[in-house]
Amino acid sequence: MGWRWQRTLINTVNPNTVQPDALDYARAYPFPVVKSQLTELRAEASYQVSKRVRAGFSFLFEPYRLSDFAYDTVSPYDPGSFAPETDARRYLFMGSGPTSYTGKLLAVYIRYAF
Repeated sequence: MGWRWQRTLINTVNPNTVQPDALDYARAYPFPVVKSQLTELRAEASYQVSKRVRAGFSFLFEPYRLSDFAYDTVSPYDPGSFAPETDARRYLFMGSGPTSYTGKLLAVYIRYAF
């Protein structure tokens, strides 16, 4: 069983003194926290059928959760909204990047020893 958790903090500063009447984009604002969590659970069982043959199965359960401000609040463009002469297949649209998922894998096997 494995468990990985990552927390990313990004700090920002403006090395110059910001005047009180400066525009908001002259100020440094901290970015939100980015959290990435991967949990992995593996189970395996097998049975010795004969001296040379073993049968068994393996199961993997892997939930992944991502909380990232860069992807959470972005709405993608609709590829259908582009002009016909624009090939929108070559663009990577925001919102099509990493996301949370739950992976499950079941494998059944037979091992034979020579």
